[in-house]
Amino acid sequence: MRTLIRGALFLGHLSLLLTFSSCSKNKSTSKQIIRLAFSSDPPTLNPVRGGDVISSTAQFMLFEGLTKMTKESSTTPALAKSIVLSEDKKTYIFLLKSVAWSDGHPVTAHDFVYAWKQMLSPDFPAPNAHLLYPILNAKQAKLGQVPLDDVGIKAKSDKLLIVTLEKPTPYFLELTSFCSFFPIPSHIAKQHPNWADKPGELFVTNGPFSIESYSIGNELKLVKNTLYHNKQNVSLDEIIVKIIDDPMTALLLFEKGEIDFLGSPCSSIPSDSIPSLKSKNLLIHQPLGASSFFSFNVNHPPFTNTKIRKALSHTINREAIVQFITQVNESPMITAIPTVLKKATTPSIKPIHFSKDECQTLFEEGLKELGLTRESISPLTITINENDIPKKIAQEVLSEWKKTFDIDVSIETVPTKSYLQKLYSKDFDIAYCQLVVHYNDAMNILERFKHGSNIKNYCGWENAEFIKILDESSYIHNHDKRIHHLEKAEQILLDEMPFSPIYHWNEVYIENANVKNIFISPIGSAHFENCKRI
Repeated sequence: MRTLIRGALFLGHLSLLLTFSSCSKNKSTSKQIIRLAFSSDPPTLNPVRGGDVISSTAQFMLFEGLTKMTKESSTTPALAKSIVLSEDKKTYIFLLKSVAWSDGHPVTAHDFVYAWKQMLSPDFPAPNAHLLYPILNAKQAKLGQVPLDDVGIKAKSDKLLIVTLEKPTPYFLELTSFCSFFPIPSHIAKQHPNWADKPGELFVTNGPFSIESYSIGNELKLVKNTLYHNKQNVSLDEIIVKIIDDPMTALLLFEKGEIDFLGSPCSSIPSDSIPSLKSKNLLIHQPLGASSFFSFNVNHPPFTNTKIRKALSHTINREAIVQFITQVNESPMITAIPTVLKKATTPSIKPIHFSKDECQTLFEEGLKELGLTRESISPLTITINENDIPKKIAQEVLSEWKKTFDIDVSIETVPTKSYLQKLYSKDFDIAYCQLVVHYNDAMNILERFKHGSNIKNYCGWENAEFIKILDESSYIHNHDKRIHHLEKAEQILLDEMPFSPIYHWNEVYIENANVKNIFISPIGSAHFENCKRI
């Protein structure tokens, strides 16, 4: 027997990673325009290459997949006209709508097959390829163990896409809403592999907007895609994105009325300005499925030692960081899963706290086990991107580590593209990292750390029992039992400490007071097509 799934029957959440929410009306015309700020240029506009928040935000403006997020925080068909699920819950049959790319060429099932298989090619740089691993033979193909033809992605016709999974995956339809699952124009990409490197004739879209112009380091201008299948429900005519790397400059432009929306995750509000914005009731915040943490490179001494990692982690004063540095009521991070994703009514996770003396003892024991001294491991380096908050957090932490362990720690600040490459290649000692969820399930966090070879598992950590628990969870159909089973995996993360938790985010932004009809989900997806200025 098969189950037919239509409309808004797919429940769940998805982090579309869009962080903009305001409109303005051009005074000389009747056009609806929003003006946003990105802290850097998107590293890539190609959905199959993306792996960062800013790239994902741009991709959600330009492309669309099989399903999408709704205002009610569920998923609903987008390019899929209907979806059939097999009785064993391992095969999905997607029937596509008749839709077109912005150049008029039809969007077909072959575009999905080409995009997903490109991500799974062993030599193709796709940071989010692991999200496709629920698909049959996807991981094996990425590792070069089987040919791509063996992957469970088939186009039976231009409009019929069949996807076969390794095992039941409760969150698969939510995954298909994320930008890494978007199609790419195979009729162009096959002949021009670098089609998305710069706007022009070759760069086509199938989402609400297309690119009118792009001045790198300055401005990205988008206009409504006239061939978008749902254009009648898009209120905006233009989106103007200013590339502004300095948070204070961006805030000044907001105050001058030249930016309508400013805030996480694609831009920053200067931390020194937060008290003033709060006192004026301008700051908006809500819990988000995202976290900040320090990744330890577990393949580099002294971070090969669990005691060293625990000692450093438990010395961090998280309460001071959220009170005096971030200042927007975040939750100090003592668990791996953000509170907003916690679905069990009686969580079983019991975080352990160590005193300063206990941390010093752990540190000494770890050094002895490794045959190292304080002098031989100094200086350690914390790698951060060019941002105000990471710099202040790193300075606070290195000061605390110096006082507690008498070790020298330096800070390495690198541009966004170089920073991401360092994370992907694991070229660091300790790295300040951010994680924004893609879908509303604890597996979204846990699966990142399942395999040390995963490019997004910056720590390089792997644990056999952890893997076993995650695999078992796919076959637990009772909701509460599955959640509690996954908490066992979370406890292993906290016991092994391959990363040091800092805090779970709040979505923080400021917006034009005259903007209406903005929806931002609890896990961070922003819906802007229908926003209006009154």
